[in-house]
Amino acid sequence: NVDSGKSTLVGCLTRGLLDDGRGKARSYVLRHQHEQKRGQSSAVTMTLMGYKAGEQVLPGNPADAKPGRGSHNKDFFEVASKATHRLQLVDLCGHQKYLKSSIYGLTAMSPDAALVVVGAERGIQRMTREHVGLACALRIPFFIVMTKVDMAPPDVLKESQMRLKRLLKRAGRKAFMVREEADLEGAIRCMEA
Repeated sequence: NVDSGKSTLVGCLTRGLLDDGRGKARSYVLRHQHEQKRGQSSAVTMTLMGYKAGEQVLPGNPADAKPGRGSHNKDFFEVASKATHRLQLVDLCGHQKYLKSSIYGLTAMSPDAALVVVGAERGIQRMTREHVGLACALRIPFFIVMTKVDMAPPDVLKESQMRLKRLLKRAGRKAFMVREEADLEGAIRCMEA
């Protein structure tokens, strides 16, 4: 999905910060100057989440962090060297013209799972169906995160959720809503099935 917040979500997860509404979180993920200008990724970008003793390992001091190309490798190495448990996130493009890059990311990186991001205010788009279809065809377990729920009117949010359930049913998958931490165990069992 274009403009659903994929890079912003990755930036928030890997930096341990909330976005400022103007793209600060995604600026830590986007590598190229043209991506920073447009606010959209056009390349396969790898970032790292790390944990040690149950706590997230963050690169440097998040308050002092400066977005930009030069810090990516340094941040990646810093998290990798300090963490005992690591989770590599691969941010892929959502725009149709970069579909080949996304396919490359899904096939070359051999992910354990895929995360499909859907903007609640826009709902299911053509690229949502493409990305779900690719994950199914490549037999990659996937889960869906619906972002921007605070921006969607209640009727639009409800319609987006219904359309998402229908899409998953057509793909032979079952929708399992996670609204709070207690729901995670059931979702994990659902993914394993």
